[in-house]
Amino acid sequence: MTEKEFLNRLANGSQDVVQEFLDLLNEHGIDCCLVGGLARSTHTWNLL
Repeated sequence: MTEKEFLNRLANGSQDVVQEFLDLLNEHGIDCCLVGGLARSTHTWNLL
């Protein structure tokens, strides 16, 4: 199970919440960078 699949199951799998969020950012011209897994943990640890 991917992280995206996990989040969608938390939302009862009725919608692709990650994609909807990305679409919303795109509609408003908001640039973003999603980081997950070990990259997120390593980056966050360096900020502490």
